[in-house]
Amino acid sequence: MKQAVIIKPYNPNLPKYFRKEKSFLIKNFGKKFEIHHIGSSAVPGLGGKNVVDIQLLVPTKRVANNLIKKLESIGYFYNKAGGDKYRIFFNRNPLYNKKKIHIHLHLMWKSAKRYKEYLTFRDYLRKHPEEAKRYYLLKEIWAKKAGTHPEKFTEMKTGYIEEILKKAKL
Repeated sequence: MKQAVIIKPYNPNLPKYFRKEKSFLIKNFGKKFEIHHIGSSAVPGLGGKNVVDIQLLVPTKRVANNLIKKLESIGYFYNKAGGDKYRIFFNRNPLYNKKKIHIHLHLMWKSAKRYKEYLTFRDYLRKHPEEAKRYYLLKEIWAKKAGTHPEKFTEMKTGYIEEILKKAKL
């Protein structure tokens, strides 16, 4: 049975869990790749699904493909269905302070250029807290409409995200 999409208020602990996960990735890969906190938990005050989204940015798709086995070996689950032509998707549920944390890792490559949209969207919402609040309220509405169909929730967000990306590029 599919679970309903549930939007929760902002969790101020999630950036701390991002930093812990970033340290874990640096311990395993060194500092040769960029690691960014993206998604709702990267924007102060923005509620979401209580997930820490991480962008692991590498130079090329070839490098990304070569990292799949290594990421699996350190506890990330390779979710083939979650990726697209711009990213390879993983998840992991480590325990931090005896609490299971949901991590989504978006393995992206600079040659795809799409990675910039994730950062631009995040940065725009950080600089415009009133827009972040609006987005949070919209996500609550979309989650109710989507019910147990997360793909519908994602579909409903897409137009809004595109609108923000246009504003951010002005």
